[in-house]
Amino acid sequence: MKYGNKCGKKYGQQVIMDNSKEKEKLNKALNFWQDVLKMIWLLALYSCIYYAFPVVSTFFGLHGNIVNYLGIASYLVSGGVVFFLLPKEHRNMRPRIKAGEKATFAESLLLSLAVIMISLGTAYFLNRGFGIIPWDKILPADAVYSSDYAFQIPLWVSLPAYGIVAPFAEEVAFRGILFKYLSKWMNIIPAILISAVIFGLYHGNVMQGIYAFLMGVLLALMMHLTDSLAGSAICHMSANILVTLYANIPEFYAVLMSVPGMLVMGVITAAGIVLFTVMKKRGKNQ
Repeated sequence: MKYGNKCGKKYGQQVIMDNSKEKEKLNKALNFWQDVLKMIWLLALYSCIYYAFPVVSTFFGLHGNIVNYLGIASYLVSGGVVFFLLPKEHRNMRPRIKAGEKATFAESLLLSLAVIMISLGTAYFLNRGFGIIPWDKILPADAVYSSDYAFQIPLWVSLPAYGIVAPFAEEVAFRGILFKYLSKWMNIIPAILISAVIFGLYHGNVMQGIYAFLMGVLLALMMHLTDSLAGSAICHMSANILVTLYANIPEFYAVLMSVPGMLVMGVITAAGIVLFTVMKKRGKNQ
């Protein structure tokens, strides 16, 4: 009888363990599909709001700068609305030196400064490298579009629009939604690469697509390493502000493209990498 009771208890315990494992698997599957539906819903909402503006301009036959201003409004509204619908952990706006733990104001400030320096250097050297390639011969249509785009509206409008509003909206969509969900379902490297490829395709032509893919890798990496949407947003804004300035101010462009300008940007980039590394090591030692 005692042996039988022991066997019965063991069998009962095994059944309970098997049931708990099945429940755990079921819960994981439910959470996964809930996340998939959330991601699709958020991306669909962002896309509907964003593309509603050009549809309106086409419907009413609008032309000229009014179309560009509507484009800016589409970024502002789509990014703003969807940001507040993001899960809380997706919209953290304070860079962290250690994932999951709050950073002090000084730590966040120094980490943000490092991100800005790295971003400026990356954007500068990427654009300098792209300038060596004869895009006007390889992809003339892409080259004309890229060179003319920044001059369609005044600098006082394009700087906040393409330097702040557009980068923030794109970070909400491509890092806050897409990358953040992908990183839950797979290793970080494929999540970074997939989100960067989609970000490149979104830009609509080969020349900008290659540049956007490379920047997309950096942006996703910055979101991951700073554990915040602010990390990638600050990085994106810094790069766009630099490019907008030297696309609109020939004197600024000439200084940056000179040898002293290149040396200064090299020092800024190196200093940013050192500062970023120091801050992350500080986080590990806490």
